[in-house]
Amino acid sequence: MHPLRQYLERHGLTVEEFAARIGVRSGNTVIRITAPESKSYFRRPTWPLMRRIAKETGGEVMPNDFVFPNGLDRRSKKTSNHRKPHAVTATSRAS
Repeated sequence: MHPLRQYLERHGLTVEEFAARIGVRSGNTVIRITAPESKSYFRRPTWPLMRRIAKETGGEVMPNDFVFPNGLDRRSKKTSNHRKPHAVTATSRAS
């Protein structure tokens, strides 16, 4: 479950109540930004909205919760597939 959904449950808030607190039109926006990325209605919130959410939740829900919804560990494992930059040496510069 998305950290924002967990926050809403812990604090007994509906998506409509929270939407009003962060200045969005309807609870549907909250539903879309907390949906799994595989859902067709998923939307990533804008940076200003992520900052308002962080402020409203007192830091319990942070922008990273939207950028990396499954945690940083899942993303960091992919770094081993990236190529290392080519080292520039004196011989490689001379051409």
